[in-house]
Amino acid sequence: MSGHPSGSSPAQQASRPSFPTGPTPLSNVEAFSGGNGALTTLGKSQDFLLVRGDKKLTVSLSGCRMRNYVAESPITCLNSNALVQAASCVDKDERAFNRTWPSAGTPR
Repeated sequence: MSGHPSGSSPAQQASRPSFPTGPTPLSNVEAFSGGNGALTTLGKSQDFLLVRGDKKLTVSLSGCRMRNYVAESPITCLNSNALVQAASCVDKDERAFNRTWPSAGTPR
């Protein structure tokens, strides 16, 4: 693994899709990470979703089956101004995954 906080190299980071600033809803996405002709993942992705930058934005995930990633958590949030919510999702171990960034009660 590289020294980058998300565990992937800058070249791998550059190949990841970028989402626009503002609300980004993902609903019922299955196996977005891993082998995918649109992504350079080398067989597995570091994470299912990487949120980076410094602008205020929102990402909502609902009913996503998150597989084929190697990180401990499927979502890496490096943007302290982001509001990320995952509800009714399933992680790589087929466990229920419901989480909000920043954590409830954490000032932004």
